[in-house]
Amino acid sequence: MRDATNPISHWAAYPVRRHGIEFFTSEAACQAEAFGKDAANIVEEIRQAPSPRIAMEIALRNRKKIKRNWQRVRRRLVTRICMDKVTRHPEVRQALWETWGYPIKLDTKDPYWGLGTNGNGGNVAGAIMEQCRERLFREPYTLPQEEKMFADEY
Repeated sequence: MRDATNPISHWAAYPVRRHGIEFFTSEAACQAEAFGKDAANIVEEIRQAPSPRIAMEIALRNRKKIKRNWQRVRRRLVTRICMDKVTRHPEVRQALWETWGYPIKLDTKDPYWGLGTNGNGGNVAGAIMEQCRERLFREPYTLPQEEKMFADEY
């Protein structure tokens, strides 16, 4: 899902909103979510990044400042970002619909988000897109009200 030409990719240029802030890609929004309210400058730097790769590099460079509860909340927050993307953009919904009946896999070395180096990774990013697909096409979905910026419960 690092193919910027594939609408369901986090790297594709379909803006999303989180906490009232618009991000150029869902990748940038996901990277920004890892940082808490005391790192608003990092979030802004990620938001202004000219590409998803640079947004990821900014987050990696600042990984020591990632919020403490990120490991616990990351899947839920990334799911919200993905739902925002697919509900706002008809092209993304159509591309997601075309995957119906097929697994969605993130072919990356990341052992949590993707397939990992040996193909046995968690593929959490793919599972999230499958979950969004299921929610979108099996039950009515409405966008949640905007959450407060960097709310502590996240």
